[in-house]
Amino acid sequence: MFVRYLFGVGVIGAGLFAPAPAAGGTLSAQPTYADTLTINLDEARKRALAGNPGFAADIARWQAALGGVAQARVFPFNPEIGGESLGSLSSGNLGEYEARISQEIPLAGQWGLSIDVAEAQAAATQWSSLDGARTLLREVEGAFFAAAAADRRLAVAEDINILNDSLRNALVTLLAEGEVSALDASLASIEAARGRARALSARRESSEARLELARLLGLPLDQALDLVVNDAITDFEPTFTLERALSTAYLSRPDLRAAEERVVGAEANMKLASRQALPNPVVSAVANRVEQGQSSRFGIGISLPFPVFDRRQGARSRALAEVSAAEHEREDQRNRLETEVRTAFAAVRIAREEVEILTNQVLLPARENHGLLEIAYREGKMDLSTLLLIRNQLLDAQMSYWDAWQRWREAEADIRSASGAVLDSYELPAGLTR
Repeated sequence: MFVRYLFGVGVIGAGLFAPAPAAGGTLSAQPTYADTLTINLDEARKRALAGNPGFAADIARWQAALGGVAQARVFPFNPEIGGESLGSLSSGNLGEYEARISQEIPLAGQWGLSIDVAEAQAAATQWSSLDGARTLLREVEGAFFAAAAADRRLAVAEDINILNDSLRNALVTLLAEGEVSALDASLASIEAARGRARALSARRESSEARLELARLLGLPLDQALDLVVNDAITDFEPTFTLERALSTAYLSRPDLRAAEERVVGAEANMKLASRQALPNPVVSAVANRVEQGQSSRFGIGISLPFPVFDRRQGARSRALAEVSAAEHEREDQRNRLETEVRTAFAAVRIAREEVEILTNQVLLPARENHGLLEIAYREGKMDLSTLLLIRNQLLDAQMSYWDAWQRWREAEADIRSASGAVLDSYELPAGLTR
C-alpha cells in the first residue's frame, strides 16, 4: 500500500519540474472564462498607450502647452480709444472735443521672445509626454512579466500543496494501521500546512500583479487576463554593445530632450526679462477742436513711461537663476541617463546568465534527483524528514527559476527603456512624435 502511494507521489511531483513554457505559450494560473482577455506583451503595450489615464493626462498637458503657444502668438496689446467733450455737461463750448486712439508698441523683440519661451515650454512638455510613454511602457513590461512569473509560482505552489496533502492523508491512514510513526504523520501535517500557506501567499502575489497590470492598461480591475508570453525581447543581437546603447540613449531619450528644451526656454525667458526693463512707447493718433465752428485738428502723440523704479529687477534675477537650474538639471539628467544604461546593460547580462545556470545546472538535475529520492525512500535508505528537506530544496529551485526568469525579463525591459528603444514601432497620439 505504501509503495503504491509513493509511486503516486512521484507522478504528482514530476509535474513540478516540467520545463519552462516555450515562447508563445500561455502563462496563467487563473481559470479562463468567456470574458477573459487573452493578451501578449505587444498588445499590452498598445492598450496602455491607448487607455492609461496617467498617459492621457500627459497628452492633455502637452495640448495645454500648445494652447500657450497659440496665445503667445497673439499680439499682446489692444489699441485704446478715448475722448473728451468739455462742454457736454455745461451750457457753453459744446463743440469742444478731443479724441484719440493709442497703441502700445513692444520694443526689442519682446513679442518674439515671448513666443520663443512658449514654444520651448511646449517642446519640453511634448518630450516629457514622450518620456511618460517610455516610462509607461517600461512599467507595463515589468508588470506583464511580474504577473506571468507570479502565475507560474502559483502553479508550482498549488502543485506543492496537492503533493503535501496527498502525503499527509496517506500517512494519517498508515498511522492508524500502525505502519508509520506518529512523528512521520506529524511532519507530513506540518508540511501540508506550510504548503497551504505558500499557496495562499503565491495567490496573493498573483492577484496583486494582475491588478497592477490591469491598472496600467486602463482595464477594469476585475478583468480576467490570460497572458501569452512571446519572444519579442528574449534576447539582443550580439552587436548591441554598451557604446551603442549609450549612443542610442543620448539620441532617443525624451527626458534628456525635455531637459534641453527647458534650458532653451529659460535662456529665452532671461532675454525677455532683460528687455522688458525697457519701457514700451504708446503711440496715439489725436483729433480735437477747441471752439465750436472751427475745423478739427489732427496730430500724433507719443508717451513713454519714465522708469523711476526698476520693477523688473527681481524678474531678471529669477530668470538668471532659472537658467542655472535648467542647466544643472540637464547635466544631472545626462548623468542619470548614463547610470541607468550602464546599470541595465550589466544587469541584463547577469540575469540571463542566472537563468541559464538555473535551467542547466539546477532544474535539469533536480528533475532527475526527484525520482531518485522517491526510490531511496521506498527502499528505506532515507527517512521521511530527510525526504521532505531535500524535496523542498528541489521545489525551491523551481521557485528560484521563476524569480530569476522575472528578473531577466525585467532587466531586458530596463535596457530597452534606458536606451529609449522601447518607443520604437509604437503608434503615439497624433503630433506626439520624435
